[in-house]
Amino acid sequence: MLVNWIKLEYEQYGHLDAQGNLCLPLEYAEDFVRICFQHNIALVGVDFIFRAEDDHYYHITSLDCSEIIWSFSDWNHLVDYCNQIVWNVIVQEGNKEGTEYFIPYLMEEYDWLMQKITNEHDSLEESTSFASGNY
Repeated sequence: MLVNWIKLEYEQYGHLDAQGNLCLPLEYAEDFVRICFQHNIALVGVDFIFRAEDDHYYHITSLDCSEIIWSFSDWNHLVDYCNQIVWNVIVQEGNKEGTEYFIPYLMEEYDWLMQKITNEHDSLEESTSFASGNY
């Protein structure tokens, strides 16, 4: 629920792609990560994309934390760890020329708990699949 609210709040600064992923310019990254920390939402991954002159988007690189999130037994620790890793990669990517947008992949505690309880965390990769190629 909070994830949808954040996407709606930040859509005005970027756009939602056809799959419902939020694409934001890197200039909004710091505020976005801060909001995720404040609302205890985990950034479980991020894609970086480049907008070419022909209005096509090209995948540059990704960070996927979905493999490690199941090893955490405490949600707050997971949020701190993943969000800090994603932030560090955003800072590194922001220092490179050409990367214009990032696509955050978010998870709320309820979804994490339910998937952990039902042992359905293999399906997370499908629900937060990371993009590749053109947009």
